[in-house]
Amino acid sequence: SVEKNVEWSIPAKEFKKGLQQVVFAASSDEARPVLTGVYLKTIDGELFAVATDSYRLSEKKLLKTNQDISLLVPASALQEVLRVIPESADKVEVFADNQQVLFRIADIEVVSKLIDVPYPDYKKLIPKEFAVSATLAKEEFVSITKVSSLFARESAGSVTIKVNEDDGTISIASIASQIGENNSKAKAKVSGEGEVTLNSRYLLDALNSMDAEEVTFSFNGKLEPCLLTSNEAQDLTGLIMPLKS
Repeated sequence: SVEKNVEWSIPAKEFKKGLQQVVFAASSDEARPVLTGVYLKTIDGELFAVATDSYRLSEKKLLKTNQDISLLVPASALQEVLRVIPESADKVEVFADNQQVLFRIADIEVVSKLIDVPYPDYKKLIPKEFAVSATLAKEEFVSITKVSSLFARESAGSVTIKVNEDDGTISIASIASQIGENNSKAKAKVSGEGEVTLNSRYLLDALNSMDAEEVTFSFNGKLEPCLLTSNEAQDLTGLIMPLKS
């Protein structure tokens, strides 16, 4: 049984969508249990869901609340919750004590142990200002990333993204020794210029989680976190750590 010290509810569709937009970023490496969870935490009256595997991070704003919520739920348990939320569900009720959490969807209940480890202060990782940014159609960004990722299989998905202010483009380059090089470009609204090397799979995961027609890709230097945001989906932030090129 779960002692109901914490109790809240959220529309089922919003919860399902919000979880899908973050749970993929959690780690599956049991050696670092803290990173195998999704952190549900209230900050300044808003409840966020956050997951990171230390290479990428996804943060989603779920709802406004006056409650003080701080739950680190195993991502595997939330995958189960996602599986059992029916399309017809109205709301998800959440009850928690210091050790367990219970998710109730109509007559279905999923109970999980909480991960009893302090979550890292991830907010410090998210830059507030950027030297370089490019805003473009999400589908175009997905398209050029997919093409480059085919050439990047040998290099563990490594692609180099270049933002060019002169011709207002963002380009993605990758190399495959057996096939050759690829350089795919797309028009973008650009501010500043520079380049950064990323894992293309992480970029595609972050892009696919965004429910928006236009996205903004921003970064500072070759070794600082890159951010993926959208004016159409201001409640979702994707962060990707660069690879050393």
